[in-house]
Amino acid sequence: MKKSRIAPLVAFCSLMFFASCSNEEPAMTLPLEVQYHINSPDPDVEKMVFTYFGDRVTYQIFSDSMFTVQRNAEVGLYQEWVHGDSLWIQEKGKTYAVSCLLDGVFLKEYLSSPLIESFIESEKREVIMGVNCKHGWGLTAENDSIEVYYAPNIPNAWMNQNVVPGMPLRYIYKVRGADVIYEADLVNTIDANFDRSMWGRNTIEQSPLAYLGLTDDTLGTYDLHRDVVNVKLLAYDQETDNLLPVNLSLLSEVQGSTEQGNMNLQEGMAEFLLHPGAKHTFMVNAIGYAPKKIVIDLSNQSAGLGQYDLEMDVGLFKTNNGIILEYLSDTPMGIAEFDTETESIVFDLEYTSAVNEELARLVELNK
Repeated sequence: MKKSRIAPLVAFCSLMFFASCSNEEPAMTLPLEVQYHINSPDPDVEKMVFTYFGDRVTYQIFSDSMFTVQRNAEVGLYQEWVHGDSLWIQEKGKTYAVSCLLDGVFLKEYLSSPLIESFIESEKREVIMGVNCKHGWGLTAENDSIEVYYAPNIPNAWMNQNVVPGMPLRYIYKVRGADVIYEADLVNTIDANFDRSMWGRNTIEQSPLAYLGLTDDTLGTYDLHRDVVNVKLLAYDQETDNLLPVNLSLLSEVQGSTEQGNMNLQEGMAEFLLHPGAKHTFMVNAIGYAPKKIVIDLSNQSAGLGQYDLEMDVGLFKTNNGIILEYLSDTPMGIAEFDTETESIVFDLEYTSAVNEELARLVELNK
């Protein structure tokens, strides 16, 4: 295992997330909470939106560059924390619990294709939840129009719609020919502080490259500029060598506490991050196959060493034998730890050989 030598792709200039507030009205007192209900006159479209995006969205606005977003959908809970030029994302559902930090070139890529590319103001005005709103039309890359009523005296916290010069309080777009309406039903000053301490709790942190569905060829050489082990994992069927859809679960232990996350790998591939100072145990399993457990102990890894890359191929074999399933569920197939002398992650090959011998004995015994 060698330490990766990675150069930054580009110097990343500070992004302008938010349009400045209008001078026509005094800015509202921050922090503010804005809650939206979502509806559509088409019940099928509304059901689809509720399933994947939720029926309510809550924004908390602490400044023109610091806010949180939360939406509850049937598939799970989605959260964002934004502070300056960094975006922390977390998604939790029944079959997955993942998080990701987007900054630098990754955030620039994330913001490179906003739904609204330009904005045209109109003369219309309306009061929504006691707030004076202006009106305009957002134009997409396909020249479709999106109707927006916005509060010019509230910073726009819709970071992927930053051409709107204020916080949208009514937002109307079309899905399958039907209107989908986001409308604020609560705009209140709150007594709260920006807090992202819940980010990353009991989740698997994905590489931003994987989260955005990009490849190394898309961005070229990159550096996360963090102390992490970037694990690139491939799961495959040992008999056919084909990639295998699997479930990946990760248990991290640090200073007596544990955190666990999981995700489904539909294409048998994952790219996730492990942090120093913790012992990480991950399990790869699929229905009808024996699982594989691997332990990587980074307790001895100190801060300041930067990014390491680790590629792992994990082969699974078919079995329904209870003894073998129990053995591999309880026994790690591989164990590794960070070696401070060589500054590398070293696997115990003798241990793996011993496990393979015992596994072969059990297979023979249960034929």
